[in-house]
Amino acid sequence: YLNCRLWLSAAAFALSQLSFPIGATLPLILILLDVYPLRRLSWPLSNARAIFKEKIPFLLISLLSLGTAFSRIIVTHSVGTYPLAACLVMPWHAAAFCLNKTLLPLALRAGYQPPSGIQIGDPLIWVPALAAATGTTLLFLNSRRWPAATAAWAGYLILLLPVSGAIPSGPMAFILEDRYSYLPSLCLSLLAGAAALKLLRRAKPPPIAFVALILILALSASLGALSWRQVQIWHDSNRLWDHSLALGQDDATVHMGKGYALISDGKPDQALPHLERAASLTPERMPPFYAL
Repeated sequence: YLNCRLWLSAAAFALSQLSFPIGATLPLILILLDVYPLRRLSWPLSNARAIFKEKIPFLLISLLSLGTAFSRIIVTHSVGTYPLAACLVMPWHAAAFCLNKTLLPLALRAGYQPPSGIQIGDPLIWVPALAAATGTTLLFLNSRRWPAATAAWAGYLILLLPVSGAIPSGPMAFILEDRYSYLPSLCLSLLAGAAALKLLRRAKPPPIAFVALILILALSASLGALSWRQVQIWHDSNRLWDHSLALGQDDATVHMGKGYALISDGKPDQALPHLERAASLTPERMPPFYAL
């Protein structure tokens, strides 16, 4: 029975990889769950062999998915466009950036493309990266005291890793998008829900618990309202790219998207300036020239 459930889970995981390989880090998440909250994997690792054996089907699927994705990167982009230092710093910058956009979902747009040629010395890059790395180190040093928070943050970093810029995939490597944080934010949502439940259970006398409940509901309602507003922006392609342009987002991704949207609407004359702008911003990429 257990073997049947294991292989059904592996099959579901394989099907999920046909959609988007961001979930390829599932084997690491499963091991993390074994550490906390299941506590199946702990020192002296007496049962580690059996636990890791369970992960073999998922690991093989993950390696196949990542290998396929990376082979496409090699074909479509010049790997190594950015220095190795950027690929080490940018994941930490991505962690800080996406966390900021999750906690303060303001001025959201389709993508956040850094200027051509990543400058590690730019304070807008290394300061958030240093803060994320320092905070992570301090959290892990206190993992015995805050195991839930440590596990949640570790899960967040693991799920964000494939789209964080750790892989040098050319000019598209360091473009961050709001949707990249959706799956990793599940870890933070679980932590927030557990913290809220613990707060309500400990809140005494009852009036304090009632006030805490009202504050939690107000926060949830505010985030729901912001989500609803964001959904309206993503109603259709033209509305999405118009919103990005209104925020002053002048990069190739936006102009390409707007150009394709206008072509789909049968307005090639209006699409021409956007496609020309995209081609001028990224002359090393072929899609804008194909569209022209």
